[in-house]
Amino acid sequence: MIKNLFSLLLFLFLLVGCSNKEEVNIVKKPEINNIEIGLVGEIPTLIKEKNIKFKKITLQDLHKKNEMSFDAIMITKNYLQEASDEQYTQFYLNSSIPIVFVQSDKAISAFIIPNHTYENTFENHAQDYFIGYYKGTTFGVALNGDTNEDLINGYWSLFALLDRIKQTNN
Repeated sequence: MIKNLFSLLLFLFLLVGCSNKEEVNIVKKPEINNIEIGLVGEIPTLIKEKNIKFKKITLQDLHKKNEMSFDAIMITKNYLQEASDEQYTQFYLNSSIPIVFVQSDKAISAFIIPNHTYENTFENHAQDYFIGYYKGTTFGVALNGDTNEDLINGYWSLFALLDRIKQTNN
């Protein structure tokens, strides 16, 4: 009997020890309802879920007041300097949906305070990857590192926030 027990333990040890299971980091995504985002810039390639939809728009489209068809507006890094132009300030301040600025080196005041521009506004010392404005409140979402996994987690934190705002308004 001891010999059988020893053989069984040896077999289990070898089975577990010889496993070639590769460790994979899986990003845990919160449960989020459908979100549609008007996007000024390039669509993030890391986000492929069907419940997150991006529709490309231009900054000039902001003047058309078509924000109601989106749950948020997102403006990416390459468009931030132009987005800080005073002609868009009132749109951001009066918007009924969140406005998100991606990878801004500058503080949110570059976008929501008249006569402030991207050039003459102080640095974003919080180092948030996403900064935003919604009905008098500013918000930010930082990344925990610089890997793709960290970026995906940052996006999902932002999507969870946008989903909460959407649910609160419905």
